Amino acid sequence: MPYISSSIFIQFISFAFTFLSIVNREIKYFNRCQTIVKCLLQSPVYLIALTSKFLPLYA
Repeated sequence: MPYISSSIFIQFISFAFTFLSIVNREIKYFNRCQTIVKCLLQSPVYLIALTSKFLPLYA
């Protein structure tokens, strides 16, 4: 899921700013880096949300 949303975001930005479409090869690299950053940010949030829902600390 993060790779797909990153890909859509990068395509939208490259459409909006035409100079980014010139460097198409580098866009794939930025897309991979953005995906890794998104995964690193989203995974703790999902873990906290699931933990607090199924294992409440204060019952």
